[in-house]
Amino acid sequence: MIFRSITVENLFCYNGEQTLDLTRPADTPADRKVALVIGRNGYGKTSLLNAVKLLFLGTEIKEQRQVGFPPMNLQRNEYILGKQGRWLGIRNRTAMRNPDARFRVRITFDRDDQVVTVEREFTFDRNGKFDAEILRYRDDSGNEFAEGAAQERLDELLPFELVRFFFFDGEEIQQLAEAPDADRQAAMERLLRLRFLTGVEEQVGELSREWFRAEMPEEIRAKITGYETDVLKHEAEAALIEAENRRVGMEEQQLASDMETLARRIDSLRTRGAVANTAALEKEIAVLSRDLEERQSALAPEIAADAPLLVSPGLIAAGIDNLAELIDRKAQSRQASLKDLFAAIPGRVFDEPPHPVASVPDHVKGFYKRKLDGMLAAAAVEDTGPPHLLDSLDLPRARQLHEKLTTLRATWSSLRQARAQALRDVSRMNVRLRQLKEELRKAEFSEPESAAEFETLLRQRDIANKRLGEIAEARKLNVARLEKLASYVAEARRHIRQLEKQVGDAAKHQRRLDIATALRNTFYQYRAIQRQQKRQEIEDFVNRHFARLMTGHHLVSNIQITDDFHMRLHAADGGVIALSTVSHGMRQLAVTALLWALKDLAQHRIPVVVDTPLARIDRQNQHNLLQQYYPNAGEQVIMLATDSEIDDVKFSIIQPHLYRQVLLHNPTGERAEFETCSIERLMTE
Repeated sequence: MIFRSITVENLFCYNGEQTLDLTRPADTPADRKVALVIGRNGYGKTSLLNAVKLLFLGTEIKEQRQVGFPPMNLQRNEYILGKQGRWLGIRNRTAMRNPDARFRVRITFDRDDQVVTVEREFTFDRNGKFDAEILRYRDDSGNEFAEGAAQERLDELLPFELVRFFFFDGEEIQQLAEAPDADRQAAMERLLRLRFLTGVEEQVGELSREWFRAEMPEEIRAKITGYETDVLKHEAEAALIEAENRRVGMEEQQLASDMETLARRIDSLRTRGAVANTAALEKEIAVLSRDLEERQSALAPEIAADAPLLVSPGLIAAGIDNLAELIDRKAQSRQASLKDLFAAIPGRVFDEPPHPVASVPDHVKGFYKRKLDGMLAAAAVEDTGPPHLLDSLDLPRARQLHEKLTTLRATWSSLRQARAQALRDVSRMNVRLRQLKEELRKAEFSEPESAAEFETLLRQRDIANKRLGEIAEARKLNVARLEKLASYVAEARRHIRQLEKQVGDAAKHQRRLDIATALRNTFYQYRAIQRQQKRQEIEDFVNRHFARLMTGHHLVSNIQITDDFHMRLHAADGGVIALSTVSHGMRQLAVTALLWALKDLAQHRIPVVVDTPLARIDRQNQHNLLQQYYPNAGEQVIMLATDSEIDDVKFSIIQPHLYRQVLLHNPTGERAEFETCSIERLMTE
């Protein structure tokens, strides 16, 4: 498959129909395989890469809907129409104002002896609501296919698992080596033409399970089906959690890298600043910070208790007046009751019938006691007047509160002044603390812009630290959820094994089951041998290519490819070097060597499209990439580079391998256009 042209119509920053001509002139030498597209940042290089991936993947594939860094997973509608403040959507903003605009990407390419055109179009209703996504495939023999049939033919050329190995951003190339295990293994096996063995093995295994299940009683088969459904549900949920873990893991890795960069920049600023003797300032700041904390801790409860009264003298006066009125009423009613009672007791006890005779026995005494109790109760006088908020207070508590408020009114002015002074003192201490910190910054840096940059870096570090803490907490929760789901799955599988054991082996089918099992094991062993052979070949190619790309550095002496197709870096002493500990540039070169090795082994005739091809590589190794890798990366290589990436020296290196040069123009940001030009035109631009 060799691209003849890529047409983008009203997608991303391409307004109208814009076609990139990639045909190779008939007299082009075989070693000229590179088409170079040059454009400034924001001119449409990444949009072109996204359009190519969109054609092959569509919007159903989640990988296509991961945008930004760290990757943000969008829903299909969000990816197409946009998400407020995060993603603009795939439609060109200018074209959206035209109700008759078409939104599509089309690629024409050579496949064997035929010319094929594949187009993916997105339609919208008059209100701008997404309507349909249409895929069309046609060749020059008149064969036309649409939707599923078209996707099948596209997958025959480039399965979706392999898209990321051929169309990628150089800035994010290292992610190719850090994909999830299952995804990476499936992609690698398909690329190395081993996937069919896995498929045969799985089919034989499924067949043997079907034979075994056919002999089971219906009741047991239904139970097993239920448990298997539970397993699938829990595994799907676990897959979502693991995908989230991978996303936050990538974000965590980027944050850790950012933190390292921030630390280096902060240290650099400290080192080169005109540093004075800051020990005295730092000591004064520490003492003042401690004193301020103590004053604030002591003052807070006092202010909380006094503030409502200190700011409302009228409230104090009203409270005193109401309490005085309450005390007077309660005291007067009590005094009148007692006078009446003491006046009535002598006459009523001894003169009013009934009278006792002779000696007074105990029950008579009790009689008089009860009678006196009744008289006292009857003598109680209730307060009159409307109910009041303070009526629930008894007389002693009312008097106590009245006394406190009276004292507070007498001292209100001095207490208010004292609290106000304390607040002013705390405020002055805060101001002084800020002044001291500013003096410390000025003492550390001779230039104001250095101090400002230092403050910015500290803020960025705090934000990154906070996010790292959030990620760590999310990881904990996800680990717990995964453990719980794994427990559910293990329990369901245990039940399945128990049910299968209950049934036992059906004797009449034992022979074919044995044959199926032996056949499955044979394919498994054969696949293992093939995988080991391919793994060793990949490892040999990777080390050979890495040695050509990585010069002037001998930290990595050997790269091992593990059974699950991970890269493991080894030092000269045999020790393992973690990928996260080497520079981004070295990681990029290692992954580039892996891509190169896969291309050599896979023998797929597929174009390589790479955005920002030189990324974070140092100058010498950029030259190595241009001399060694890109001229050999594929039968057709489309490099999307900025004018600063490809300077005169680098252009002179890649120029002998170019068959086409293209300039990208996009001064407004919404109207990207291609201009095929000569070497002279490209060099003078």
